[in-house]
Amino acid sequence: MTFDPLSEVEDAALSIDDSQIYLLTEMLQSEKYIEFADSYDVNERERLTVVTNDLLSVLIEKIRLNPTKLFVLSEFKYALEKIENEDTEACESFGEELGKIMGILNIESSDGLLAFYLGF
Repeated sequence: MTFDPLSEVEDAALSIDDSQIYLLTEMLQSEKYIEFADSYDVNERERLTVVTNDLLSVLIEKIRLNPTKLFVLSEFKYALEKIENEDTEACESFGEELGKIMGILNIESSDGLLAFYLGF
């Protein structure tokens, strides 16, 4: 049986308000992964941006109906699986974006989920 890092998540209710939805929307609309603009792999920035924006769109649409840490981290897992073949620098940058989302939603810990997929 394969280990599922979500099994280690301690679920908690999240208090979601309009200001958090606003910040997530602002993040969705912002330019991302600027550090990869001149990258040797011009598609890397686009791939990361698509995965990040898809994640943000789902959270914006569904977080009020599912205001729990487990819901958010389940969506993180889905996104992390999409970028697992990216290089280390790309994964680190993606992890930073997830950290920003966690900050907006007041999630203090991923309970090992980020460490499992990103090694930190």
